[in-house]
Amino acid sequence: MDILGVKLHTAMEQPIDLNEIVGALPCEQQKKIRRFRRYADQLRSLCGELLIQSYAVEHWNLSPNQLDRQINRFGKPEFVHYPTHHYNISHSGAWVVAAFDRHPVGIDIEEINDVDLTLADRFFTRNEAELVHNQVNLEQKHIFYSLWTLKESYVKAKGAGLSIPLDSFEFDITHQGEITFSSSNEGNEEAWSFRSYAIDPDYSLAVCSRSGHVPESIDFMTLDQLLAGHSILRSKS
Repeated sequence: MDILGVKLHTAMEQPIDLNEIVGALPCEQQKKIRRFRRYADQLRSLCGELLIQSYAVEHWNLSPNQLDRQINRFGKPEFVHYPTHHYNISHSGAWVVAAFDRHPVGIDIEEINDVDLTLADRFFTRNEAELVHNQVNLEQKHIFYSLWTLKESYVKAKGAGLSIPLDSFEFDITHQGEITFSSSNEGNEEAWSFRSYAIDPDYSLAVCSRSGHVPESIDFMTLDQLLAGHSILRSKS
């Protein structure tokens, strides 16, 4: 399993022309990106697409024209011709992150903003809500987002969307950062592996994988590196 991350703060502050880059993508990906009206949303969507293409070509030896996608009934994207090549994308604020594996995988990143902590009472289990409310000051918000991203990563890895109630499974996070998971829907609770990452003090990031192995660190790229790699792929295709 590999995890890639790209921070887009410079391109957010100093916009670049996306038209030529987007125009070189397959039609479906062009339509997806251009559905967004805001530049920031187009940039994040484009970055996610380039991460998928660059990883699939460089690590899985796939050709860019072999990467046809389909969406399952819950909205999770997957490769049409390569069902054992799994990926998941998430973006928030200035970050775009991606996870790649040969087993189901989910990733979620959220910018840590002010949040109504009563949401924990509505959507989390009782134990999780107590964990949030028992924290002091800012730690309440950080624990809330840690739990939220863990839950989202699991739901995304399962590929079943919000058909899985968020209070039907729960996490516990110790002071040392150790994560335990339990679910009323899982016959084998050890089948999923989880990890949270502190890549930025203003963000929370979590990954879930069926593979049993989640890397300790994330590989970071710049947007310039990603765009340079895209240019190389175009010249070879």
